[in-house]
Amino acid sequence: PTRRRSRSSEGSVAPANMPSFLHPEPTRPQDSVEGPLDPRQVQQWRKHGALLLSEVFPERLIRRSIADIRAITGKRSTYFGKESELTFPSASDAINRIAVHPRILSLAAQVLGTDEIRLSQAEAWSKKGLEQKEFETRGPKDAWDQRIHCDYPNHTLLHPSAWDTPDAVSFILYLSDFATCGGGTAIVEKTGPDDEAYQGTSLTITPGVRGHWINDRKMAEARYQLKDPKAHEFRKKLYEREVIAHYREGSLLVYRQDLWHRGTPLTPGSTRFVMNITYRRKEAEWIGSWHPGWARFNYSLCWPERRLERLIASLTPKQRTVLGIPPPGHSYWNMFTISAVASRYKDIGIDIKPYVDQYEQRLSYAREEEDTKAVADKIRYPVMNYIGESLWGIGTKTVLVFAVAPDQYERIKHHASEESSTKAAATDEIRYPTLNYIGENLWGIRTKTALVCAVAAPLIANAWH
Repeated sequence: PTRRRSRSSEGSVAPANMPSFLHPEPTRPQDSVEGPLDPRQVQQWRKHGALLLSEVFPERLIRRSIADIRAITGKRSTYFGKESELTFPSASDAINRIAVHPRILSLAAQVLGTDEIRLSQAEAWSKKGLEQKEFETRGPKDAWDQRIHCDYPNHTLLHPSAWDTPDAVSFILYLSDFATCGGGTAIVEKTGPDDEAYQGTSLTITPGVRGHWINDRKMAEARYQLKDPKAHEFRKKLYEREVIAHYREGSLLVYRQDLWHRGTPLTPGSTRFVMNITYRRKEAEWIGSWHPGWARFNYSLCWPERRLERLIASLTPKQRTVLGIPPPGHSYWNMFTISAVASRYKDIGIDIKPYVDQYEQRLSYAREEEDTKAVADKIRYPVMNYIGESLWGIGTKTVLVFAVAPDQYERIKHHASEESSTKAAATDEIRYPTLNYIGENLWGIRTKTALVCAVAAPLIANAWH
């Protein structure tokens, strides 16, 4: 298998018990039309909750992202959860491109089992490794050596759905190297349906849900030991099961909001760059946006360059949907909105044609439906025309029933057959209907048309109702 673990004491962050390491495994080629993951990798994520991948993004895009993040963080510090020029929509076009890249969108769709996804978090940031003296002065909210936790309290006011129906998928894109920085993310994979770490309300045994919100590992666990010894013992076992992500530049950790994990200390004096990304299912509206909102950012931070609008103009309609822009064919799009959006983006050069084409198709369908309804009314209430009293020289009444729907045709035919079988004389057979298939296309609607000859009025009424 491509998924490998090793026992090692590599790196300054390794605790004395020598944890296991999770190494990156390759994805499908960049030009694969089947998605980045193979079926085994999809099942790995769904069953155990995490993957560490390589070669998800083009190398050139990773290089650009690293250059941009170094340039931006060189001017000012960036921290997790603090809006900055590295928050989508970022001052870095490369960072923005990663958030809506077709490969990561496809990957998210693969593990969630749906193409209907929405971006709810995208931000790059930096973290520094502290010298021992600095580390000793840390506070309870510092994440230099983080307590084990799940991410869902940051993203929803509720609780994650059952494991087999995940609401969202989260990513950490590493833009540094473990060999230089250390600080690999520690994860606790789910071992199976009976794993006690993931049973019932186990995920609520985390600071900020049950207990004070404390980020530092030592301080958080000391409080649990004092206030809730049972929870302390439960969490102690989680640390013993940790597997550390042994990342490289461009590695992508694919995990879940209901997966136990934490940040570990970096090599003193080093700086690690990462990008956090989350997508949710379209219908999972209980998963909130981590950021204030793309439109607000566009209004307050993206002018005069209009970088978010320029990005949107360059995307495909499918990519735009993750930002909440309705796809072509959606009811939002009509001649008014199409014209207005085209005007807003006119000087940027957005391709509005896919929305126009789908709108025109909707109009065409609507016209067909109107015509169909008119025909359907005629089918439901058939027009019966008296056409003579003599057919084949036999004095009788003949009725032409037209535009008969297939199911009604069969019902009339069935009734006629039953009635006819009780009659012996040829005149009786003439008296009851002979049904003949005439055609399947009348006024543009596929239907069966029956010529009903010598039909007694009570029979028609009985068969029709």
